[in-house]
Amino acid sequence: MAQVYVGNLDSNVTEVDLEDAFSAFGIITSVWVPRRPSRYAFINFYDHLGAQAAISELNGKDGWRVELSHNSSGGRGGRSGGSDFQCYECGEPGHFARECRLRVGSQGCQSHTPRSSRSTSNGQRSFTMASPRRSLTPTCWRATQMDPEEQNNRIVELENQLSELKNQMSDLKNLVAQQIHCFDQIKELSLPSPQAKVTASASAPKELDVGSNGRAVLKDGPSNAPDLEELNPVIPMIVARREEETIKRLAKVVRLSERTKQARLLERSKRRAKLGEKLRLLERLEVLGTEDLSYYTEFKVPETFEMPEFNRYDGFGNPIVHLNHFMMKMASYAENAPLMIRAFEESLTGPALQWFYCRKIHMLDTWEEVSDAFLQLYEFNLVFTPTRDVLARAEMKRGESFGAYARRWHSLAAEVLPALSDEEMVKLFLRTLPSEYRSRMIGSFCGTFSNLVMVGDEVEGAIRDGQLAA
Repeated sequence: MAQVYVGNLDSNVTEVDLEDAFSAFGIITSVWVPRRPSRYAFINFYDHLGAQAAISELNGKDGWRVELSHNSSGGRGGRSGGSDFQCYECGEPGHFARECRLRVGSQGCQSHTPRSSRSTSNGQRSFTMASPRRSLTPTCWRATQMDPEEQNNRIVELENQLSELKNQMSDLKNLVAQQIHCFDQIKELSLPSPQAKVTASASAPKELDVGSNGRAVLKDGPSNAPDLEELNPVIPMIVARREEETIKRLAKVVRLSERTKQARLLERSKRRAKLGEKLRLLERLEVLGTEDLSYYTEFKVPETFEMPEFNRYDGFGNPIVHLNHFMMKMASYAENAPLMIRAFEESLTGPALQWFYCRKIHMLDTWEEVSDAFLQLYEFNLVFTPTRDVLARAEMKRGESFGAYARRWHSLAAEVLPALSDEEMVKLFLRTLPSEYRSRMIGSFCGTFSNLVMVGDEVEGAIRDGQLAA
């Protein structure tokens, strides 16, 4: 137990305010504030550590004077007058705080006296003790105000209170011993070194006894305290929690190590894949490098040859049309197979050019082999060649002019095999036109597709100018 004195308080400070301010530093057993005006107070802590922490943190805060009480063993108001004690208000020796000249108001001392009321039966003065929450005994007592009978009654009452305090201290005896033993065990668990274990086992816990003044006194001797679990059931919970936290930390370390191991394995696999790809590339270059380069070194281009301009084939469209186009451009060199193969490379682009090199088409010996491989690869494009049914289902798009639609339809008709005659082309085109065009162009007797386009342009202009209804 440790008692802390708090001075220079504001007159509006209450016990609840002080308890809120000091409870953060330790366990508070009681808070005592004198009656108004309350310029000082006493706060009892369970141990000296909390009292010292409160003094170091709150002394000087808001003008407070916080220090350890002269009667720091746990009692309150137990000091007697004399020059060995100092006033809590001014710090001068020889008088108490209730008698200090610095106290605010002339009723400072009277505010600490017990409340009194005169009895209507015998005219004697009876005293009412302060609330047990504030104090067990009055703060100020003047013996000159009591008669001998009242003094005797008061003495008996004080003896009863002292006996009650002794009983309470004896009840607290085992609890404090248990807590001290528990603290030793907790310290031993937190510092499990061999030296600490030897020290803890060699030192026996101290017992508590009640002295003649009713206060707790430590005495040396062996302790008959029960086991750790019987003293405080919280200890097994603390040990279990620490074991659980240790298991969690170990599991976390294991997970991190597994993740690190997996990341390293993944990184190693990526490195191996890259190295394998580089090795395969090197092997391919070693196998193909000399042979491919020999093809280009051995090939001789005639001095008078000039590479024609080709419509490059990208893998879409009719392959037969492209071959015919290429043969027309290279007709003069049809007998020179290496030159034909070299020039055919210049007529390709995109996927078709990739096919040419990936399949080593340039390594073939004759032009016939190259042309056959080309037709065999892209003959599926012949399936997408427009037919007469496709032309009959064509439609003029919304917002598209007549001339644009005619040119688009005619480009499709040019790919139809067998070729369309002018008369068949005119009939198919008229079927695909909207009604406002078809009704006005059927009687125009257009014999050719070009005449039909001219008439369609005139009809479109008349509809646009409002001369014909749409």
